[in-house]
Amino acid sequence: MKLKVKIKFLGYLALKIGTELFLDVEEKTTLGEIVAHILQEHDLSQAELRAESLRVSPGHLRVLLNGREQSFNTILQEGDEVVFLPPLVGG
Repeated sequence: MKLKVKIKFLGYLALKIGTELFLDVEEKTTLGEIVAHILQEHDLSQAELRAESLRVSPGHLRVLLNGREQSFNTILQEGDEVVFLPPLVGG
């Protein structure tokens, strides 16, 4: 059975990819698997997944699941929302 998951992008990622998309994923898909898929699918492969810090390097791209940091081993549920938060720059 497929689950529908909402993916949101903020900052420069919204300009590069769009503000949101929906993915149909298999049951028992983890947050880390979705993050790795998005990084590869959208040519962000220079980023490295760091499960121990719940961040993606370089620049510490943050990933939230339903508004909170979660382990990349967390299994996704129907209707979950994954948000990619790139580092803010400016001055």
